[in-house]
Amino acid sequence: MAKRLKLDTVYDDEVSIVGISCHKPDYWIALRINKSLHFNLVHLPSDMMISSIEGANPRSFPVFFSSSDETMISYFLIPNHSQEGRLFPDQKIMDYFMVVKGRIRQDDLNGLISLIKKIPNVLTAQNLNRKNIKNIDEFLGELEVFMLELKSRKKKSD
Repeated sequence: MAKRLKLDTVYDDEVSIVGISCHKPDYWIALRINKSLHFNLVHLPSDMMISSIEGANPRSFPVFFSSSDETMISYFLIPNHSQEGRLFPDQKIMDYFMVVKGRIRQDDLNGLISLIKKIPNVLTAQNLNRKNIKNIDEFLGELEVFMLELKSRKKKSD
């Protein structure tokens, strides 16, 4: 029987979560964020399977990713909805989550949120307190494993 490894990591200063409410499709909001924030969010080649959050059935969610070598910050845009259910059922008002991984100054994060709010059809964007998001640490661990698996697959194909 295969043994499942669990990452035991604390994400205190390294991760910020921005909740975005926008009823447009994921590719639309990713494109608008790219234009407004000068990002390069790209749709990753495979969806992220979430198994440890709320319920027994694994669910898949598309992931858009951008990173900056200059600032050493990575950005992930992930919808809260899939055909199988919500990523975070307790965050009903949020349609998307932008995970900001890396040390970002609070005023830079506030500026990012302000620019997202100015995008047409974005109803709101706000910095979410991770303590108020159920299962956030499990999700962040699964996101870390997902990215490592993608890198491993890419190295094998090169």
